[in-house]
Amino acid sequence: MLLYHVQLNPYALVTTKHKAVRQSHCRRLGRGQKGKNKVARYKGIISNYPDLRLQHQLNALINSLKSSFRWSVELITTWIAPWLVELLPNAFDQVFRFLNNNQLLLLIMCGLFLLTPVITVRQAIWQQGLVAGLLIVVGYIAQKIEEPSNSQKTSEYVHLFLVLLSIVTTIRYLYYRTSYTLNLEGWLNGTFSLLLIFAEIYSITVLFFTYFQTLKIKDHKPVNLEDFPQEQWFTVDIYISTYNESVELVRKTVLAAIAIDYPEEKKNVYVLDDGRAEKYKARRVNLRQMCEELGVTMMTRDNNDHAKAGSINTAFKRTDGDLVLILDCDHIPARNFLQETVGFFLRDEKLAFVQTPHWSYNPDPFERNLITRGKFPVVNELFYKVLQKGNDFWNATILCGSAVVLRKEYVLQVGGMA
Repeated sequence: MLLYHVQLNPYALVTTKHKAVRQSHCRRLGRGQKGKNKVARYKGIISNYPDLRLQHQLNALINSLKSSFRWSVELITTWIAPWLVELLPNAFDQVFRFLNNNQLLLLIMCGLFLLTPVITVRQAIWQQGLVAGLLIVVGYIAQKIEEPSNSQKTSEYVHLFLVLLSIVTTIRYLYYRTSYTLNLEGWLNGTFSLLLIFAEIYSITVLFFTYFQTLKIKDHKPVNLEDFPQEQWFTVDIYISTYNESVELVRKTVLAAIAIDYPEEKKNVYVLDDGRAEKYKARRVNLRQMCEELGVTMMTRDNNDHAKAGSINTAFKRTDGDLVLILDCDHIPARNFLQETVGFFLRDEKLAFVQTPHWSYNPDPFERNLITRGKFPVVNELFYKVLQKGNDFWNATILCGSAVVLRKEYVLQVGGMA
């Protein structure tokens, strides 16, 4: 049995009239035999073992490009970004304040017209790759510009800029799909091709509506109650709705409601039990005992008309608070809940309700099954941190049925809860 151990000398080249090959040293090994050194000339070895000098040069070039990129990013984020953060929003404000709505709309239309070549010009593959890479770099720089800034105005302009980039690239994709990829040859191809493009158009339409919905993210800071005399503070009724949940679960929420930091004489806690007495008789007895033990009021009714909304409307007629805090029986409020919400009603007499986010201390099914808790934002973050704040800008905040404070007077004016 013969074995070959190859030792390569990567720098030795043997040049002949017809070819250039690498020189290697081959030592022949065998049982009971002494190997003899041979020079192996192998035609393909030059492709398998590239010249180390060339490799070193390539590595040096790559390292140089990496250093240049890092230096460029540092230059942009350290020097140029702060300048842009300070200059651009103020410059836009100076320009836009002289424009009325019609002029601003005309300016936007002119901008879209100027972007028409970007949308319609057909590019080569390398050009598309270059544009894609450029967009990634621009998005990265935009993120770096926003990170060191605490200015809401800067965040708004960065948000609008990224929305504009997304709209332009999406319209370009839609133009490409409708101009070059539709297959209408035959009824079968045409049917499925049109179904697919209509589905994409629907998705793009929803995307654009979402951009419009979140055109401006509106953040509110709590109004300090200490700025108002305590005599002006509203009385608050806390409704805890329940149906057939365990008494222990309801008890935790009741204890948290009792512990809310608010004057005791201006706060009342009610447990609205809507479970059928004949079906959950033992539970109702235990729930009533728990309410008596903790010193809160339990309310029931003879029917279940309109479910939770009907139970709340019934309670409206039996309580006298100016404001109502509605909680599901598994929603535990923070101690400072009313301290951070009631002030809005004192500042704005026309305010009807304040909706607060819902956060869960236990993982949702996706987080639990995919083991992603803390690694990716959950659905609630998208809704409460983005969509709801966008709705607030349009005065169209969604009432989510729990963790919400209502001005009872205005709710009764529109006929109660639905």
